[in-house]
This record gives sequence, C-alpha cells and structure tokens, in this order.
Amino acid sequence: MNQASSALKEADNWSTLSSEIEELFEKQDVDAISNKLSRMQQSLNMLSHVPDYEQRCEHLELLKNRLEALVTPRMMASFGAQMTDQLKIYYTIFEEMERVSQFQNYYITYKKKLLLETMRNKTEMNENIESYLTLLYMALFEAFQKEIDWCIKLFTNPFQIAIQLVTDVYREFSGTVADRIRTAVEAESNKFDKLIRIQTIVEEFLKRFKVSISVYSQGSSESAISELTQSLFAPFLEFKLRYKDFVEQGLNEEMEHIKLDHEDFNKCCQLLSSSLHKAVQPLQEAESTCRKFCYGACYREFLKIAMDYLTNYLTEFKRVVKNLRERQRSKKEDYEENWDLFQKCLQVVQICGEIVFQVQSFYNSMEHNIVATLGDIFSDDEREVFIAFLPTKEKESLKSFYLSIQEEGIPKSNTLQNLLAKVCEEANLLTHDVVVVPVQHFIAVFRSLDVWRSQRSGGALTDLPAFSLSPQEYITKSGQYLMTLPQALEPYAEQNYLLIGTRTGKLPLVDNDDAYNDITNCWLISVAKMATQLYSDEILKLQQLSDNGCKQLVVDVEYLCNVLEDLELQPIPSLLQIRELLRCPSEEFNRQRVGKSDIIVETIRALRKL
Repeated sequence: MNQASSALKEADNWSTLSSEIEELFEKQDVDAISNKLSRMQQSLNMLSHVPDYEQRCEHLELLKNRLEALVTPRMMASFGAQMTDQLKIYYTIFEEMERVSQFQNYYITYKKKLLLETMRNKTEMNENIESYLTLLYMALFEAFQKEIDWCIKLFTNPFQIAIQLVTDVYREFSGTVADRIRTAVEAESNKFDKLIRIQTIVEEFLKRFKVSISVYSQGSSESAISELTQSLFAPFLEFKLRYKDFVEQGLNEEMEHIKLDHEDFNKCCQLLSSSLHKAVQPLQEAESTCRKFCYGACYREFLKIAMDYLTNYLTEFKRVVKNLRERQRSKKEDYEENWDLFQKCLQVVQICGEIVFQVQSFYNSMEHNIVATLGDIFSDDEREVFIAFLPTKEKESLKSFYLSIQEEGIPKSNTLQNLLAKVCEEANLLTHDVVVVPVQHFIAVFRSLDVWRSQRSGGALTDLPAFSLSPQEYITKSGQYLMTLPQALEPYAEQNYLLIGTRTGKLPLVDNDDAYNDITNCWLISVAKMATQLYSDEILKLQQLSDNGCKQLVVDVEYLCNVLEDLELQPIPSLLQIRELLRCPSEEFNRQRVGKSDIIVETIRALRKL
C-alpha cells in the first residue's frame, strides 16, 4: 500500500518537473535546467517498474540533448577564453547528465582545430623528412605541455585527455607522414638505414614524452600512451610487413656482387679471402634492422633468410675451391716443391676456418640479441606495443619462439654444419694435394729403378753387407722434403682460424681428434702417412726383386722409418710389416708372418722367392 502511494507521488513529481523544465528552457536558465534534470533522473529511478518507463527514459534523454545544445556554444566560447571557473560549472552539468565523455570530446575537438592550424603553419614548408618530423614532434610536445597544466585544473583524468588530444592531432598528420616517409625511403638505396634514422626520431620523441608524463602522472595513463605509441609507429607498418621481401632482395643483390672465381690461382685466393667480409656484413646489417626497426618481431623470418643466404654463399665457395683443386691436379708438370703455393693454399684453409668462426659468432650474437630484444618486449607492457602490428596468433608464436631460444638456443642446422665441413674439407684436400705432389713425384720413379732387378748396385758386389749400402735418391729426397715440412708450417702455429678450418674439414688419414690440437702435428701426420702409404703401395706393386735389391730396399725403408722417428711419428703398420718381412732371414719368414696382412705376406714371399 505504501509502495503504491509512493509511486503515485513520484509520478506526480515527474509530471510537475516535466512541466516546469519547459519554462526554464524558454528562459535558457542553464543552472536551473540542470538541477531539474537531476531531480527528474532521481524520480525516474523510482519509476523503473511503470509501464511507460522506456518512454520516460527517451523523454529525459531528449531533454538532456536540448540542454547540451543550449550549453555547447557558451562552453566553446569559454574554452577559447580559458574561463576555468565557468568551464567547471559546465563540466558539472555534463557530469550530472552522465555525459562527461561528451564534454571531453568537445574540448578535444575545439583544441584539435586550433593545434592543427598552428602545426601546419610550422611544418608544411619543410621538405626534409627528418626535419619535418622533428618540428612536428616538437610542436606536439609543446602542445602537450601547454595543455596538461590547464587540463589538471578542469578534468579528473587530465593526462588521458591531454594525451588523447595529442594522439588525435597526430592522426590528422599520419597520412602526410606516411607519404613523406614512403617518398624519402624510395629515393634511398639502403631503405632500412633511412627507416631506422626516421624511426629513431619517433623513439626519442616518445621517450621524452614519457619522461614528461612521469613528472605529473603515477602510471595512470598507460592505455592512452599505448594508443599514442601505436599511432606514432603506424606509418612504418607497411615496411615492417614487407621486411622479409626487402631483406631477401637486398641480400640477393649483395650476393650477386660477391665475386669468388678467377682463372688465376693467386687472384682467386684473394677473392675468396675478401669475400667473407662482403658476405657477413650485409647479414649483420639485416639482423640489426630486424632488431632496431622491427624490435625483433621478424626474427623467425630472418633466421630462415640467414640460413638460405649462408647456404648459397657456402655452396658457391665450395664450388670455387673444388674447381681450384681440379685445376691444380690437372697440372701434371707441377712436381717441384712449391712452398709459396702451399702457403696460399693454407690461407684458403684459414679463410674457411674464419668462415666457421664468423658463422658461429654470428649465430651466438643473434641468439643473444633475440633473447635480449624480445625479452625486453615481452617483459614490459609499454614496449610490447612496438609489436602491436602483429596478429594475435603471430604474437603468441613469436613469444613461444623467444622462450624456445631462451631455453635451448638457436637450433643447429645439420645442413649448414655439413656444408661448413664440406667447404673446409675441400680446402684441406686442395692444400693436401699441393703438399703431397713432390713426394708422389719422388716415389713415382721407384718401380722403374734397375736396382730391384740387378745383382749389382752401383758397382757393388752382391755379397756386400747391407750396412755398406746407402739410401737411394728417391727416398732421401722424400725424407728431406718431410723434414722441411715443420719449418714451412711454423709461421702458422698460432693461427687459430687455420686450426679451426683444418679440424672442421678433417685431414686424410688423421682420425685422432687430439692430433688437431696442434696445426703442425696434424698436417705432418697426414702428409707423412700419405707418403708412407704411397711408398707401401709402390713396394707391393714390384714384379721382381733380386737379393741385392732386397738389401737396398731394406736400407731405403729403414731410412724413411728413421726420418719419421726424428719427426716423432710412427710409420704406418703396412710399412712396418713390409720392413720386417724384407729383412728377416728366410727360415724365420713363416714365424714373422703371424699377425700381418695376408696380401703383404704373399707379395713379399713372392718377391723374395721363398
């Protein structure tokens, strides 16, 4: 009963207020109208159950619209005159109408118009993009500082209002900014270098702006700053989305300019040496672009681009080194010792070692940069806005990529690792061929010597003891050549890149990894083993061997074994077996054959006619 009575009274009150407010509109008494509307709102809240409640709501909104239309011209004039006290009254009116956001929009619209005219006058005549942006951002900053002090007096959220004003003003320039950036970039050969310089201006402005905000605000403007940040970086979006295409095109052009091959051996080596810097520098610049311009957002794409680029470079490098080797092997007349050529080949191995080192360093550096760059982005909400241009799924994928790199590092590419090993192997084989050729030449005369078939040696009778015989020239030249090898390698003893290249590509007949700890040792082992292998093979190809020839052969083999011992090397097993079977008495041959190769045993038995 009481509720029904209250409802009837409130309905009468609503009717009375509705009638009275019309008289106030005729008088344009703003304060009184506002008071009446507040009372009508209170009354309406009590009538939510009446059948015509929706119609009453619509009627109240129409009255509010009429009051807003009445107040707006006066309010705009007060904005111009910066009549703070009067504007506070208008603010209260809009607040009571639950239209504060509309009041804020009126303020922003009014100020925006004035600022646009002022800023256009300051910037429109400047053609240089860097100067244009510098002036534009300076004007925005000055406008913000001027407005924030006044907004604090009027609004409860002054920082958001001032930032929104700056954002709306900048958006009016964003199309012009984008056009100017596009024009400036198209005129540059290094597009990303220009883009980074331009974007740096934006970053510096944003940093200065945030510092200024921090003086007034205690973290209450994050959403407004985020919106401003996205607007500032919007003109760069098209270039970020085309990052992959730009980088691939740039790297392909750089690769076309890298010349590796030349008919002249020396010039070819020089081209190979100079190519590394030419190949790595564009890759480093592209990585820097991903980090500085895209804030790491394109690292996944860049990893694949870098892999393809390095694969193309290494494939071409391997082809050239292989051609060098084939051309060198085809020069049958080059049998003389050529230490100068050997040193040039070692330089090729050294270049390959540096490639291995630089590729690994590049990936280590990139791994560090990925973790540092994306770590900053994903650990700071304010910085995460820099990758806001990515769709949500790609952003989530990028974060998974970052966490994977942080925990496990960049996955090793078997393709790339195998290719690096193949490049180094080709360089090792090229060098190995060059250094072994003289020994091959010395030993090549072995089977053609008459001493193996003759019963006399240099006039000596067959019954002369073996100790009276001397090693022959072919074997002494081979031994002397091996003895000079350490001296030729000595200048490279401390060359780390040479050791890396040699170890990565491996050397023929060197299977012990510990041997690769010393560059001289591993090369000496390989060449000595190859020389003794060649010598052993030649001995086993003999068709005839006289008794005196057998004594001479023992002396020659003993000489080579002694040379190897002086070099602190062990003769290969096959040569040791040949030596033992050649010098043992005939009656002990069967006992000496135990544990030896059947092929060696039967060949020596036939030569000795046992």
